[in-house]
Amino acid sequence: MLKQILLITVTTALSACAFEKDKSNLYDANEQEQRQLLINSYDQIKGTYAGTVSTSNGYQDVALEIYWKDEPQSQPNANGAVVMVPKLKATLKKIAPVGLTQQYNGVYIPSSGEVILTNIKLESQLKADEIQSLNTRMTGQRLSGEAKSSTGFLGVFDVVRTTSEASTPDVNDDIRYADGLRKQLQEVAGVYEGVITPTSSTAKPFKATMTLNVQSETVAGRTVPIPVLLGNFARSDDNSRVTDLTLRASYNLDVTPRRLELEGLPVFNSSKYRATFMGVLVNDEYVGEMQAGPIIFNGTFVFKKKK
Repeated sequence: MLKQILLITVTTALSACAFEKDKSNLYDANEQEQRQLLINSYDQIKGTYAGTVSTSNGYQDVALEIYWKDEPQSQPNANGAVVMVPKLKATLKKIAPVGLTQQYNGVYIPSSGEVILTNIKLESQLKADEIQSLNTRMTGQRLSGEAKSSTGFLGVFDVVRTTSEASTPDVNDDIRYADGLRKQLQEVAGVYEGVITPTSSTAKPFKATMTLNVQSETVAGRTVPIPVLLGNFARSDDNSRVTDLTLRASYNLDVTPRRLELEGLPVFNSSKYRATFMGVLVNDEYVGEMQAGPIIFNGTFVFKKKK
């Protein structure tokens, strides 16, 4: 009798295991087939691409990496299981001039070769010159089409696949950006001497000196310190040094000629003197307009970098 009970118990347990295995195979079969179809499709365009984005401001050298990544389906399947679905992803890196890495979600239509990439950032988070979407088509190893910003057409996107391998984003992207930006800012750093000419006919031109240097700051969301351009400004006609300023630069590398804007705040807390410099930097010469206060003062300037 005991043997019979043990036999029934073991048989029941084995049957239950077999049932669970069959159940697993049953609900995985169709989903696994769909998964493999997606992977095969994405593998047709997966890889690393190199090329350019051509805008009204000139050319930007870029690198594009297309890959797929497993993500859980929003709802469990009929059997309550969480299904992992391959999703098309892309990383766009601005190489020259260097820029921040952008992440994209993708759609690929094999029948037409269309590849549509959409920035993962919200539209409200994007700058006017950032690429919100890439509407492209794959022909052979070339991926080309339109780059669009949040306001519309931005430029022509044209890249060629150099390898079928692609890497997902990691800390190296921040290192790449920081190193590239530091090199470009170091080209700008230095001592500039020049003349500021007030727009008012009653005010005389005066000489001034700017010193710009590269420092690093911790930025939220970045894994490494990011280089920034900071400096000082001093008028030669002010022995009291009341008009001395600390400078913080905004250097736009995506336009030609490159724009350099400097925000000047007083060195001394007792001073209310402030100034903003807006201009272009060409061949170590900084030319533009200045606005200072608290009494509104406008002028033009020409600064040359000391060798």
